[in-house]
Amino acid sequence: MYISNINSSSIKLHAINKEEMTTKQPITIYSEDQVTLLYIIKGGGNYETKLSSGQFKKEDLIILNPGMELTIEPLRKVEWIKFTLSG
Repeated sequence: MYISNINSSSIKLHAINKEEMTTKQPITIYSEDQVTLLYIIKGGGNYETKLSSGQFKKEDLIILNPGMELTIEPLRKVEWIKFTLSG
């Protein structure tokens, strides 16, 4: 069995931020040249990308590959933790 050592991994964590959205206006999140993970802590709403659309709720994980954009339209106050990774 092979067990990887995280220290030798080529994945780099750039940032972890807690963000929230209290307005009903849609916002767009860009992943630029890194992978972006959004873990939804509170709330829910609708999302749209060029490839898909749907709904999200508390405890969902949204993954954005590099170069993607995500438009979020909240149904109520939304809070998330945003992880930015590369590698």
